[in-house]
Amino acid sequence: FVVACEASGAGRWADSRNWVYDFDADLRAGLRCTFTLKAGLKALDGRAVGGTRTFTFDTGGPSIERSMPYEGWSGIDEEQVFLLKLDAPATPESIARHAYCIIDGLAERVPVTVLRGQERQEVLAQSRKLGYAYFSLLWKDGFSSVARVRDQALEEAEDLVVALKCQRRLPNATRVQLVWGAGITGPGGIATRRAQSLPFQVRAAFTATLECTRTEPRAGCTPTRPIRVRFSAPVAREQAMAARLRLGTEARSPDAQEHAQSKQVESITFKPPFPENVNASLELPAQLKDEAGRALQNAARFPLAVRIDEYPPLVKFSGELGVLEAQEGGVLPVTLRNVDEPAAGEST
Repeated sequence: FVVACEASGAGRWADSRNWVYDFDADLRAGLRCTFTLKAGLKALDGRAVGGTRTFTFDTGGPSIERSMPYEGWSGIDEEQVFLLKLDAPATPESIARHAYCIIDGLAERVPVTVLRGQERQEVLAQSRKLGYAYFSLLWKDGFSSVARVRDQALEEAEDLVVALKCQRRLPNATRVQLVWGAGITGPGGIATRRAQSLPFQVRAAFTATLECTRTEPRAGCTPTRPIRVRFSAPVAREQAMAARLRLGTEARSPDAQEHAQSKQVESITFKPPFPENVNASLELPAQLKDEAGRALQNAARFPLAVRIDEYPPLVKFSGELGVLEAQEGGVLPVTLRNVDEPAAGEST
């Protein structure tokens, strides 16, 4: 055969009837190879070889090998840029035509925008700062890095990375599928025949919620237990510590010992005890933002009114340790608080 193929290899006779061509390495995607029977080929008895004279196969269009964020990630950004490592180059025009996003609750497909030129280079430059996560996209193991690569390996690997995003802001806490559709082609014109779908989940909106212990759902906060504020995403500790719990004329600060060594926090705590039967107010910094720069979605709820309830009923020994004489008898002090006397006919 006359072999027309960009991949190198060698042919050999396996026996008197079967001819085999061995490629030197695994074939990449987007490759087309043609084998043409040489003119004048004859059988041992002198008859010319008939039948099909040209055989062609291809390795299919470019497909996704790995992605960043990885497939199934449940915290993607509302304006997420997806980095897709392909097994062969793909033309941006065919990607824009055949790739799309499917968003839960939305009937139509959402087209994608393929980042190119300077915009793409800026995204890749930022991604390199992530270290292992990004380099494992390029080389699987992630151990090769900018510092270790001395030749064109980094540029060659990044040539196979496509950066794209959905042409619509993604709703919070929503499932999204990035579809690499059939028909995406490489420079040689070989197209994908089947679609690939990568599922993701958009992160929740940035919100703040107050938590406290209550004796029952409609009661106020128990004055003997901490009051905690939780953020749905990390915030700068310095910003979070500017929150105040106003108890009448008192403005109480969060517990400074909590997360003292952290630069970012996901909760703050106001330590008890609190005065009973007080209408308090939780104030958060006006420009509070999470690590991604998102403003608080439920900022309109703050200052948040907080009702501090009365001290709950209590019957307990006033100390952790007491001794009763076996023969002499004895008395242990007991603390009573807000315990009603039993009505007539009731037993304690």
